[in-house]
Amino acid sequence: MFLKLKLKLKVSTAGITGTCTAGKPASANVFGCYRAPSVALAAEQDRSTGTADGTTPIPFRFAFHDATGQRATDGRRKSIAPRLSGVGQRIALDPSVASVRAKDGSMIVPANECVAEEGVISSLVGSAKVSADYASRVVGPLDFKFLYAFPWLDKACIALGVLFGFIANYSILRRREIHWSASLLSSLIGAGIVFAVGYALVLNSTTVQDTWLIALGLATIGGVLGVSAAKLALGRLVSTDDAPFEEGATPTE
Repeated sequence: MFLKLKLKLKVSTAGITGTCTAGKPASANVFGCYRAPSVALAAEQDRSTGTADGTTPIPFRFAFHDATGQRATDGRRKSIAPRLSGVGQRIALDPSVASVRAKDGSMIVPANECVAEEGVISSLVGSAKVSADYASRVVGPLDFKFLYAFPWLDKACIALGVLFGFIANYSILRRREIHWSASLLSSLIGAGIVFAVGYALVLNSTTVQDTWLIALGLATIGGVLGVSAAKLALGRLVSTDDAPFEEGATPTE
């Protein structure tokens, strides 16, 4: 069910929110347009970064302006040819027609409108650029950057890596076995340190598939190293405290 409304705007941009008893609230942007004999296309964005979760879009707009910089329409249908390069996909922001679109495609702006909104989504970390052709002129590009989103599978693999480090207490340097609480803590600290380095150098800066494998490897390596380091450190402390007296030495009370 769709409801048509006619609005008269006195500002260039406004927001509308609708609610009903049977569903969730919905919101949309409304753009006011002046009339002008000729218009030029411009690319606009409010932000350039987002999470690489495959569902949260980074919005952008293609807007027509008159000679004074005001958003305007010349009363004709306008065809825009947007292009996306890099990671991600274009997506419509209108909930009623939300769909993933081809990287290279076309957008039609009705005669009485002057703004076309879309978004970019990505499940991969990396950069993307959006540009458009209109009237033999290229606008943009707009730059976007998608950051590591810590998927639930990666979080599970990090926990599994910590567990592997904890188990290493009973299989590596068995003569220097430490208390289970110290093993768990050292595995957690080691996994956290190694994962933080991998996050900065790989996960949040490189476009890779199957990040869960990297997360598992980093956490496992860190966990095992953490437990091994704790065994060596605590083993030295224990050996120092339990060192035998030298022959002829007199013990002190």
